[in-house]
Amino acid sequence: MAVDDILTTLRRLLMGGQHSSAALLFVGRAPADAPPILEIMRWRAPSGRYVAQLTLPRDMPKDEHLDLEFFDEHGRPAKDMIGQPVVINGYITTVDNKGRARLNVKDIRNTLQDTPGPLFLRVGPQQSEWDATD
Repeated sequence: MAVDDILTTLRRLLMGGQHSSAALLFVGRAPADAPPILEIMRWRAPSGRYVAQLTLPRDMPKDEHLDLEFFDEHGRPAKDMIGQPVVINGYITTVDNKGRARLNVKDIRNTLQDTPGPLFLRVGPQQSEWDATD
């Protein structure tokens, strides 16, 4: 097992099986010798029909947004999720017509400063909590 895999596993264990908000704070602030992708976070819907994926790059995206992408069980963009509300630790957004929720890096950092620790993803009008996966 690679050192990065061990560190990721330890971090997940310490966070109670959840993704850590700390990784989001390093987007655009990581050292130049850090890997181009800092982390890929995934969550699964309670129904098991959908997966959400957030890729955290080392460098700040030009538009200062990250995409939380939603996929169906076949790996296709989850077009039937369009318009669904998405909440990550109090940060609110909506799934767009491409099956993704846009996250403004500065705004989500401000939100996470108020709620450090594990990331909780809630989706839909009922705000169902999705489970963190590897």
